[in-house]
Amino acid sequence: MELESRVDAFVRRHGIFSMGSRIVVACSGGPDSLALASVLLALRDKWRLSLRIAHFEHGIRGALWKRRRETDDTLSWNERRE
Repeated sequence: MELESRVDAFVRRHGIFSMGSRIVVACSGGPDSLALASVLLALRDKWRLSLRIAHFEHGIRGALWKRRRETDDTLSWNERRE
């Protein structure tokens, strides 16, 4: 069973939303939130959803990414010295 069908069955079984619901999906840009957004887009017409995708760049990932790169660079430099 493909993902959209599984999500559709889960929504029906648990009453997650109803026909014509208005939904805002918070999307970080990671694979899990993009998968959720993609599945809901695929189900949008069937459920007559009013769907919005919301993203806010809070800068945390940028700072973490920069710190990780600095750590990786330091590790690489230390490995070259050994």
